[in-house]
Amino acid sequence: GTSSLQLGTTVLSLNTLERYVWDLTVWSNALTANAELLIYTSDLARGVRGEEFVGHLSELIGVKVAASRSKTGNSLLGGNWNLELQTLPCQTLPVFTSETLAAYDALL
Repeated sequence: GTSSLQLGTTVLSLNTLERYVWDLTVWSNALTANAELLIYTSDLARGVRGEEFVGHLSELIGVKVAASRSKTGNSLLGGNWNLELQTLPCQTLPVFTSETLAAYDALL
């Protein structure tokens, strides 16, 4: 995995997080202490760099973050919908219905 997240034209990674501290502080101020950020994308939390990225993002925003260490999406393509890495246990239920997940035919 690339251990990065693209938001519009912005790429967040271990190398760029410090550039966006101000923007992430705005997120932090807009969220409650109980907020959780669930990131549905493939391989974001894979390996040491992925874990570091997710942990650092969680610290900067001040909320729990969950992300995947594997492919995310259709099981026939090797994916799943598990967010295997959680900075602290997350309570938020999956945002998609089981029917939506079963019908999704690609990887994220």
